[in-house]
Amino acid sequence: MKKRKIAALVLALALLTACGGEQGGKGDPAQKDDLSYQTTGLTRDQAVVLVNGDPITAEEYLFWLSNSVMMQEYYMGLPQDEEGWAEVGAGIKADALEAAKLYRIIESKAAEYGAELTEEMETTMAAELTQAIESQGGEENFSAYLDAMCVSRKGFEEINKVYYYNQALMAKLTELGELTPTQADLDAFVEEFLEAGGYYGAKHILIATRRQLEDGSYEEYSDEEKQKAYELALNLRERLLEENDSEEVFDELMNEFSEDGRNPETGALYAPQGYTLVASGQMVPEFEEGALALKEGQVGDIVPTDYGYHIIMRIPVDDAPVRESAAEQVNESYMMNKLTQKWLDEAEVTAEPAYETIDVKDFYEKLTALNEALHPAQTPKPTESGS
Repeated sequence: MKKRKIAALVLALALLTACGGEQGGKGDPAQKDDLSYQTTGLTRDQAVVLVNGDPITAEEYLFWLSNSVMMQEYYMGLPQDEEGWAEVGAGIKADALEAAKLYRIIESKAAEYGAELTEEMETTMAAELTQAIESQGGEENFSAYLDAMCVSRKGFEEINKVYYYNQALMAKLTELGELTPTQADLDAFVEEFLEAGGYYGAKHILIATRRQLEDGSYEEYSDEEKQKAYELALNLRERLLEENDSEEVFDELMNEFSEDGRNPETGALYAPQGYTLVASGQMVPEFEEGALALKEGQVGDIVPTDYGYHIIMRIPVDDAPVRESAAEQVNESYMMNKLTQKWLDEAEVTAEPAYETIDVKDFYEKLTALNEALHPAQTPKPTESGS
């Protein structure tokens, strides 16, 4: 498993549709109902990790660990041998830490900025919790689910508050103007978008080696026809070389000879300006490889594909469409995600000795056995909001 970024993590920060028993919350020393202690030997309020000096307790971390294990089991299956557990378990453990880290940072930043829960948020949170209990079929089933998630009712409610702290924090940052995008933010969005998609620009002269039939299918040229097509492409390439690969001459030859699709009424090319915003994988591999091998303004050698012979010129990317969309997409939510990711990347994480003692396979087996004993009829399944 690779480390997830925020979009794939939990900043869907939503009400976790779990269920809760009546065990005590943080600070309750009673080990008989402390699932953290029964599964790992760690009391629920024991710190296992520090994030910027703030503790993540065993109960908080094991909630995310149980969720990560359940998601792995439900969607991918769990390993059957020790070697498999060693690899998969490390990924599960890291995913759980990322989720717990995210929640701790949001809660900490909310306190730092004085972002408090409103009365409306408190009311909504209580109503959604009631709805979650009802959707699980009542308190007994709700209790079974929370036991399966290795968290107390109080612990669950504290974790769930972070969704609302995130809302309050975003409202506070908006009020302070810290989520207002600058031109630098828009430029960064465009750059990241183009880089992520592997975008490039190219125009080409295509000399076809197949013809389209009336039914839409294609018929390959004969060998003799293909040879004539190649000779034409070779002649055009030589003419371009004589003109030092002038773009003006390239355009003239492209508009005269290219068979890259033309308007049947006017005879004009559909893309006379070339392809100014091409995503990686959009063109056939041979074309893309040939285009990316060139510098802007450079013309390459003849590139054969199933379509025919291409003479390609690399041109600058036209980022205007991306910039237009950036004005809409780089909004407060986008800026909040970027800022949160920055906090995550810069966070100082220190694992306590207790964290190193947590063995995912052992934890899973003990938690499973414990829940089968406590709730033999219950078989909770993971929820998307807790992924």
